[in-house]
Amino acid sequence: MFNANECWGVLQQLDCNIVDEVTATIYHYTRAESFKGIIESRELWMTNAFFVNDITEIRRPLNGKELFRDVQFENPNEFEEFKNEQCPPDDEDVKKHYLVSFSKQHNSLYQFREYGDYCIGFDPQKLERECFPRTFRWFECIYDPKDIKEWIITKYKLPEWNKVCFSNEQGKAYKRAAFDDLKFTVQAKFKNEHFNPENEVRLLAKFDHLWAWDDYNGSVAMFGGQPAIYFKNNDGFNAPVPYVKFFIPKEEITKEELDVIFRDSNSAIEAKQYIRDREEKQERELLPIKEVIIGPMRHQKEAVVATQIFLDENGYDKVKVIPSDIPFRGK
Repeated sequence: MFNANECWGVLQQLDCNIVDEVTATIYHYTRAESFKGIIESRELWMTNAFFVNDITEIRRPLNGKELFRDVQFENPNEFEEFKNEQCPPDDEDVKKHYLVSFSKQHNSLYQFREYGDYCIGFDPQKLERECFPRTFRWFECIYDPKDIKEWIITKYKLPEWNKVCFSNEQGKAYKRAAFDDLKFTVQAKFKNEHFNPENEVRLLAKFDHLWAWDDYNGSVAMFGGQPAIYFKNNDGFNAPVPYVKFFIPKEEITKEELDVIFRDSNSAIEAKQYIRDREEKQERELLPIKEVIIGPMRHQKEAVVATQIFLDENGYDKVKVIPSDIPFRGK
């Protein structure tokens, strides 16, 4: 007999086992002005994936036959259909994703020169939000096709794939959803090999900005956990680039509040404005910053002193400020 609750529980367990658990300190490289904004606002900006520097981001073609050659998810028709796919996600899917990038490598000359003079060390286990539904997820990038294949095989061996609740036709729909999650995770983790020196870890979220309001009648389950979308000027694109704000609120918006917002709204635009107003009023916790490394520059000593005073004045008095020891004259 089909048990939807059991299938849903297995689906959640697979999600937990597929997503990356990041524990070691991660580093975000940025310029002085952006560093100032992060500290004062207590937030990180997650850029729409359509506008990041890597033009293959979330859209790298997956060779299904090659990557999944050694696994079989026992759902033959749908699985074989995917294995024959040779195309990346389309633009409509890519532009639903937002991300902010970190690195497992600290004090990197390559990244100081590429991204800015400030290297902020974060505790990833505290850089999380418990929102409804689960929204923000960690992904450690993999650059070698052999390594991503090994990762797939490891996840294929998870015992949850063989649960009895997946065996009938209704259960197969849940299994397909789990497989789609695995496929998306591969797309999110698999990065072009030319970016290997960055040793990237990214915080990524998916939001459908085109709310199907009439179809779902303002369903909180569909749209409730989606934060507001903002826009920033970008000279490179000469266009307002969309982004979302990641921060740690002292109190999350509750499901009950969301119910009221959607009940009282007459359109998606009106509901989004309510959420934006509510988000702007949320008090933020301090970001879990462990240290700040000041990159090589001509006035590094002065920058260290200024940064320490700035952090102290904004509540980060326990954060260490460290001058990089890279022997580069700087700009």
